[in-house]
Amino acid sequence: MEILNHIISDKILFEQQLLTYFKNKKNIVFLNSNDNEKTNLFAVSDSDEQNENDWQFGFISYDYKNKIEELTSINFDGIQFPEKHFFTPEILFKIKENEIEIFYQTTIYTAQDVDEILTKIKSISILQQEVERIKVLPRVSKEDYLDNVNRLKQHIQLGDIYEVNYCQEYFADPDSYRDVEISPIDIYIKLNQKSPTPFSCFVKCD
Repeated sequence: MEILNHIISDKILFEQQLLTYFKNKKNIVFLNSNDNEKTNLFAVSDSDEQNENDWQFGFISYDYKNKIEELTSINFDGIQFPEKHFFTPEILFKIKENEIEIFYQTTIYTAQDVDEILTKIKSISILQQEVERIKVLPRVSKEDYLDNVNRLKQHIQLGDIYEVNYCQEYFADPDSYRDVEISPIDIYIKLNQKSPTPFSCFVKCD
């Protein structure tokens, strides 16, 4: 991959412009520290191709454990991401506070192509849309959730486990909202503004 360097004036705005510009690409991984002093990564590709001697971005789900251990899971999967997915980016942005490094595949892009893409990215206006109100439901009831938390606390006190990250899905009934259109990128930006965690990511897979 070849590298170009470029100066930016507003890191957060540039990252939102990147998300908007590349929203139709097949694969996106944006690793976001929400810290101006740390480097963020934004990887994009229209291919699932992986190069063992190059960058690879992706994920391995918890249920992949069933392929390498004698374990089974019977969990509802409303998202239906693959259990494992990686790709080598066609273009990769290393985003610092006032500077970006752009790594690009020379079989796909020229330096002039990248300069033209940068010009288009920086011209994008970010307008957050008002989303139709949707009733979002927890996959686990409040009573069951609290019961599960108490049982997990007991396991921690007994020493069976020492740490747990207990999560659950929130969803909208698709039968009730068939005509509602939302922008995943817009939702991500709004969620990230409300809760700027140090390990935020946006992942698009097909």
